[in-house]
Amino acid sequence: MYTSFRAEQSKESPDIISLQVSHCYKTKRLMNEFNELNQKLQIVIEAEESEEAIGKEAQHADEYATKYHQTKINLSIRAEE
Repeated sequence: MYTSFRAEQSKESPDIISLQVSHCYKTKRLMNEFNELNQKLQIVIEAEESEEAIGKEAQHADEYATKYHQTKINLSIRAEE
């Protein structure tokens, strides 16, 4: 989904509706994955895992959040053009 969004976005005249639909699906998927990572992080913390393991899971969550926000901002910019 992210790849198709990026491909459409890179076009000279992207289809805003396609981008918005893609963003909706991407948002849903990323939120599900983010929630799963959050639950996994909570299990790692409760199991008193090493700080390295906790940091690794937190980094994955941050990466998902970053992708979401990048996509949202790019879509907003395109919609304003």
